[in-house]
Amino acid sequence: MDMEGTIRDYYPKVDAGEIAWVIALFAKDGDYHRADASYIGRSEIADFYKNARKIKGRHTVENVFSEGNTVAVNGEFNGVGADESPRKIGFADFWTFDENGLVSVRKTYLAVGSDYVKD
Repeated sequence: MDMEGTIRDYYPKVDAGEIAWVIALFAKDGDYHRADASYIGRSEIADFYKNARKIKGRHTVENVFSEGNTVAVNGEFNGVGADESPRKIGFADFWTFDENGLVSVRKTYLAVGSDYVKD
């Protein structure tokens, strides 16, 4: 199984709105932890991608690494929100695959900048 290739394919697919392909990556009992939110099980993950995720744009992947059954990615998202306001943020993703080649856990960390420590 080419885990790195699958994850490299994810970003252009999600950017293109290929949501069925994206949802099929996850195990039925998969967990997606995104910053301060969690989506447990494929139905919650599907609801996130179909209804809650309103951003549109493009991911730029900078690095992809794998160790065992985990793939780590860092990069940047550039796009717009539901209100068409610009969105630009760095991210780090950690994808863990199960024995069936499906994503059992995804953890996304989003960069918020450094100014928050100055206030």
